[in-house]
Amino acid sequence: NFAEFGNAFVQKQEADLEEGVYSSDSPARSFTISGTNKDSVGSILFNNESKIVGIWDGTKVIPSNIMQIFTRKALAGEDKILRPSFGFSYTLLNFVEAKDLNLHNKVKVVQIKLASPALLAGLKIGDIIVSVDGQDITQENSLEELLESFGAGDNLNLKVIRKDIELYLELEVGSMK
Repeated sequence: NFAEFGNAFVQKQEADLEEGVYSSDSPARSFTISGTNKDSVGSILFNNESKIVGIWDGTKVIPSNIMQIFTRKALAGEDKILRPSFGFSYTLLNFVEAKDLNLHNKVKVVQIKLASPALLAGLKIGDIIVSVDGQDITQENSLEELLESFGAGDNLNLKVIRKDIELYLELEVGSMK
């Protein structure tokens, strides 16, 4: 998905192509921009289907779904808008791992932040997250999309596989500082 931005193009980045690591604290995967004009801060970005994909803040694109959440809360009169924090990074299982484990479209935890909700919940590096609050992670229902529905202070249940053992962990969503 490319969006025209003056002389630049915005490409939705599925992940760092070398590492393929996503942060649970960035609910919408990041965008990269090349050839940008720093004077275009606040510009609205569209994709080829004329749908709004985000707003340029001078260094990165703020995805439109994140802007919708903040706008909805601001219009509701909320004085403080807390951005949720889960505290882990993950990769998609590669084809071989998925086939060996018979777990397609699932994710593997590769990093846990210190003093984070993920650490407090007992999530460990190497855990494979299978579902969130009973909703399986699928190609149509990514972990990213499942996490978007939770806010700071919410509780969620993660079903994980750790060394062939199925576990259920309760995670209280934190807030980014």
